[in-house]
Amino acid sequence: MQFAELASDNRPDVARAARVDTSVLRVESARVDAMADGLGDLVVAINALAPLAEDAQSVDRALAARIRTVQANIERATGSLHRNLTAVRLVPLEPALQRLPRLSREIAQSLGKSVALAIAGEGIEVDKQIADGLFEPLLHMIRNAIDHGIEAVEVRRATGKPQEGRIALGFTREGDTVVATLSDDGAGIDPAHIRQVAVSRDLLTQDTADNLTDAAALRLIFAPGFSTAGAVTEVSGRGVGMDAVQAAIDRLRGSIEIDSTAGQGTIFRMRLPANALTTRLLVVEVGGERYGVALDQVVETVRIDRSALFPVGRGIACVLRDRTVPVLDLATLLDAHHAEGPHAKLVVTQSGGEPVALRVDDFAERINTIVRPPTGMLSSARGVIGSALMGDGSVLLVLDLPELAT
Repeated sequence: MQFAELASDNRPDVARAARVDTSVLRVESARVDAMADGLGDLVVAINALAPLAEDAQSVDRALAARIRTVQANIERATGSLHRNLTAVRLVPLEPALQRLPRLSREIAQSLGKSVALAIAGEGIEVDKQIADGLFEPLLHMIRNAIDHGIEAVEVRRATGKPQEGRIALGFTREGDTVVATLSDDGAGIDPAHIRQVAVSRDLLTQDTADNLTDAAALRLIFAPGFSTAGAVTEVSGRGVGMDAVQAAIDRLRGSIEIDSTAGQGTIFRMRLPANALTTRLLVVEVGGERYGVALDQVVETVRIDRSALFPVGRGIACVLRDRTVPVLDLATLLDAHHAEGPHAKLVVTQSGGEPVALRVDDFAERINTIVRPPTGMLSSARGVIGSALMGDGSVLLVLDLPELAT
């Protein structure tokens, strides 16, 4: 059973008289989660007030103004509740990470390697959901670094490296985002070798592999079924690849980047939301339907003339900020009908470390709401993060733009 700790405001004299410390109140985490669900319902109800005020505007302007005033007051109260509940759910990362040093030593010993893991920034506080969800992907990445990255002792000695391999895991806070960086001083990743493996496993054609940038080639390690392991060991060949890491980070609404230099090592950077209670969504219209996209997946929104689109190979592209960006039709990806117009409205996201624009019919409002994980048939649907309940009772599907753009 898990508990969250809440600050109590009992009177000091009563606490002293009882000779017990009542400054901390232990509450089951399930109750805190229930409060979060209640907050989600409240946010949905608030989102219903804006269209209600719009409907009243044409009938009674004074009534519409009163509705907007009430909405603003409730939003302020809800904002305070959200901040307090968010603070309650914050936990330090350290308890979730404390097993990693021991496990890394055991993995290294099983492979006959010498490895030291250093962790910094573990005192940073994040939402409990983020802390709980980080352990498995981090363990797999450390296992992968020791198995594939850190060289054998004799190889390191021959190349002038310290006999002991070094892996560093660090956490920093950037606004509402936590940045986790995992680096090693191992052999690094050779993009040419990645291309060769991808072709040999029929994941890419030779022409496609040759046209990949080095950054895009490195991203292939996250592809399902990709592996560079030459032999199955107790560490390799567990049936879990780096695609599982990507999926875990996606579930946490995060992103992961990779940078590697052959012979020097590899760096993974993961950006994760520190707050997992609510999600800021941009509502878009596609094929007569409305969908939500998480704003933390949106680089920018752009409106350009249709004439600015030009063919590239078998697709289309446009130039944004002096850079050619491929353009995908979101209606086509969703098997919907695209509405033609004089302008192209684009949502730019990152896929494989590169910008990709997705064309939509229109932009709608931005809302702050609870995104619930997909269940039932939705859990197997490609490109769906979850769903959100709208103020009018309708359900909004929330799309995973990077996955759809892959």
